[in-house]
Amino acid sequence: MMLKEITAPFENHRVITYNCRGDKAVYHNIPMKPAFGNIYIGESEPTGYGRSNCVAYAYFQDKNIGITMHQYSDDTEIDNVKRDADAYCLGSISDFIERIRRIIEAGSWVTLLEVELLINVAPELVDGAYEARRKHRERLDEQNRIRKQKETEEEEKYVKEQNEKAEAEINKALDIIMNGGLLINKEFSIYEGRYDRKDYCVITYFLDKYGISMPIRTRAWVINSLATITIGEDGAIGKYQYYKQGRSKGSTTVWKYLEEMIKAVRAA
Repeated sequence: MMLKEITAPFENHRVITYNCRGDKAVYHNIPMKPAFGNIYIGESEPTGYGRSNCVAYAYFQDKNIGITMHQYSDDTEIDNVKRDADAYCLGSISDFIERIRRIIEAGSWVTLLEVELLINVAPELVDGAYEARRKHRERLDEQNRIRKQKETEEEEKYVKEQNEKAEAEINKALDIIMNGGLLINKEFSIYEGRYDRKDYCVITYFLDKYGISMPIRTRAWVINSLATITIGEDGAIGKYQYYKQGRSKGSTTVWKYLEEMIKAVRAA
């Protein structure tokens, strides 16, 4: 049987709910109808697409007080709600109090609604419930501290490893620029954080490092097309290779900037 098939009449009962901000318990008289035992359901409210939800409540007649349990689709089977009610020991006040005693002993979380219900049915447990909330929050804070510390250490390790790789490429390129050889225009990144990096290729790195301005179009060609250049021991540029894209025949102006870069590096 589904919740929407319950045909019992509605009755007004006093229950504890949250305020609109969800940070304070408030009392309301709410129309609800019995579903089973001391579990009631409120009026259905459409959610769109032809579906509706209703809220389930645990109402304790002898205390004239209830507690908001959960929101369910109208298509939910009653047996599913029964399982939830049993899990939270909401079948009777004594079951609820015994569950809260176990939670307090374990120093686990007690909701504000449960604390408010305790005020009405077992006020002697209220202080313990607040203490359990405090202990639980402290554990969460410590877990978060450890998690953040681990994340920071992992990020620092990642950044260090990536920057060491970049430094190795830079030093290899620097040696070739200074002494001659085949300069491979590799790509690499320098990291400030795992998601904070600046991408370079070998040549743009040295252009930027030594303040050599290059036209945007030429710079784009260096990044996307220039593969290698051969540098002589005297710093002269020899053979070069580039990736041909479309009808492009390569850059005719890049060489003066490369020569300026080599001179700047060697003079440093």
